[in-house]
Amino acid sequence: MKRIITECPLVMECEKDAVVGEEKVTMRCAWYTKLIGQHPQTGAELEQWGCAMAMIPVLQVETSNMVRGVQAATESLRNENSNAGSQALEGMTALARAIQSSTMLTIEGGS
Repeated sequence: MKRIITECPLVMECEKDAVVGEEKVTMRCAWYTKLIGQHPQTGAELEQWGCAMAMIPVLQVETSNMVRGVQAATESLRNENSNAGSQALEGMTALARAIQSSTMLTIEGGS
């Protein structure tokens, strides 16, 4: 099997030890980040350091999953509100008819 080596497009190391003046420091790329959570495709726990640019595809899959969930919840809420509105309208119509009938009976009975 052929081995694949991924290189940074910026030709940099994510993290390296260096000496600045007389001080030993760790130089770290600003995009070198820690990602914690669940992998959106496998569900496996995820806790890894890596390049933020390389993590974008995984984060986009997670964002898509979240958007689908929000869309489904919004549609469900819309359906509930639509049904409640229809029931309220039917109730008000029945009430208006009842009031109209009782008014007509009062007028006819009073004559």
